[in-house]
Amino acid sequence: MDARGGRMLINNTLNTAYNSTTVYDASIEEAQLRVEKLRRDYDRYQKLLEKKASTPVVVEQYKNELDMAKARVNALMNQRKAARSSVSEVSQKQQNTKATILRAEAAVNMARLNLSYTIVTAPADGWVGRRTIEEGQLVNPGQTVTTLVPGTLIGVGIIGLESDWLKYQNKEIKEELQENIDRKFTIDDFSRYVPMAATYGLNLCGVKGKHGYGDLTIILETAYALMGVTVNVTKNLTKVERPDGSARNSFPSGHTATAFMGAELLRREYWNVSPWIGIAGYAVAAGTGFFRIYNNRHWLTDVLAGAGVGILSVQAAYWLYPAISKTFFHKQYLKNTFISPYMSEQSKGLCCTITF
Repeated sequence: MDARGGRMLINNTLNTAYNSTTVYDASIEEAQLRVEKLRRDYDRYQKLLEKKASTPVVVEQYKNELDMAKARVNALMNQRKAARSSVSEVSQKQQNTKATILRAEAAVNMARLNLSYTIVTAPADGWVGRRTIEEGQLVNPGQTVTTLVPGTLIGVGIIGLESDWLKYQNKEIKEELQENIDRKFTIDDFSRYVPMAATYGLNLCGVKGKHGYGDLTIILETAYALMGVTVNVTKNLTKVERPDGSARNSFPSGHTATAFMGAELLRREYWNVSPWIGIAGYAVAAGTGFFRIYNNRHWLTDVLAGAGVGILSVQAAYWLYPAISKTFFHKQYLKNTFISPYMSEQSKGLCCTITF
């Protein structure tokens, strides 16, 4: 649209320049006729002066008028030359603008062709939640288009509470693993924090994500709170017995929820840097879920539901972040933020320190 508007402006300028050269041509022709008339008059009075029929004053007057007329002709010729140069320059701009418009139209046609071949797919299964863009907006690579609620993961977990077939699959997987297990690995107690720690570690190493430490901490704490409340309330409501019979708080898996929460956070923060960072985070989270089953601490449906809760908590945290940041925090309070893991004989977790 700008190029077409520029073309109209250049066309108007070119027409004005053409008109100017036409006016100069007429003015030069008129000035040359006056020069010829004054030259004849000057010659006539000079001859009269030789015959003593005129005076030197009159001859000098005609000579001055002739010189002024010649000067006017020269000035008009210079002005016409400048106008013609302007016509040439504007004509070149006109050609360049035409070429620009043709290139832009070709790009638009190519974009339309590519759009006809484009299929937008979601990175995961789920229900469409919050939509962040409207029809007609430009979408950049890695931009969040909509929020997907991981409904399949959570749905399978919930169905598994009552489905005899899923309960049977849980037991089959447990028995199959227990038959081939020689020893247990408690790596899942630590691996659940790896994606979360990687989010801060990459930032610390100079690989910048979408948010700085302070904003990232607000999002993480919000997600952790949502995830923790959801997991613990659900555990107390469902009272599903663990596979090893140690307690009745199996559903959903808190370790898996923590791991997938960190993986989704890592993916969102560093997707524009490299998709493989998020993939690696999800691989670690999936491994954490596997070892919860391997160590006889959770059923498969517990792990699936925990993964869904972890992902959903991060999605909700990003959605709530603008309102929370605006209401409770100010940028100047988030300059000194430090996150570190802690571990004791009684508990493990993350420690957040914010210096106000």
